[in-house]
Amino acid sequence: MNSDWIECVRWCHRTEPPELVDEMVDLLVDHCRRSRFSQPICARSHRTGELRAEGYVILYPGALASLGNLSVEPSDNDELHSQLLVGVVQQLFQDAFEQGAELVQAISPLIASRLANDQDPGFVSPDPWRDEVLRISGMLPVARLVQMEAIHPESIPRCAPSASSSECEPLAFHQHDSLATHRWHELIESTYVATRDVPELNGLRRIDNTLEGYAANTHGIPDCWWLVQCSGLNIG
Repeated sequence: MNSDWIECVRWCHRTEPPELVDEMVDLLVDHCRRSRFSQPICARSHRTGELRAEGYVILYPGALASLGNLSVEPSDNDELHSQLLVGVVQQLFQDAFEQGAELVQAISPLIASRLANDQDPGFVSPDPWRDEVLRISGMLPVARLVQMEAIHPESIPRCAPSASSSECEPLAFHQHDSLATHRWHELIESTYVATRDVPELNGLRRIDNTLEGYAANTHGIPDCWWLVQCSGLNIG
């Protein structure tokens, strides 16, 4: 396993608590061991004189890549900062696509910010310079993600349709593998037609890669997936 990226990750997160950075590195090492990519994490560095900028990208199942942290040494030259980071990001794009990624994403956090006129709180980026670098590099903001996390997922009951539901109308549920693979792919693709769920991304990834990404996020347990029928027709 190529571990050249570890020093970059540590440097990019050098202002964070060391124990959290150690935990992050351990998780990324485990990710590399399980990944099918030859280089699951790519790191890049640009230097101009004493100024240094670095960043990394992580490749995930489903041919999806996600930009990790970006960092640059402090200086008074904001334009040079931007130029260095844009160069890093664009090289990471190239690395990810050469590895087989179909889509590169960057997730930027938002924090609540109460407006001066005491209206409802809005949300702003704590790192607007990073967002500007991503924009200059060619990325487009396409969605605002609201994330909910289950701290103890094992305590959440799995709610699957009862066996008798397959005999009920108007809806019936069947295990997803009751449908031929190509039919299953056609059905999934049809759910994206006229979608309002980030339509900007529709058609950018092959359906088998999309499903591989879904499977990875359900810990490889596809019995979470059900074929839904109405009056004998596949609807979802």
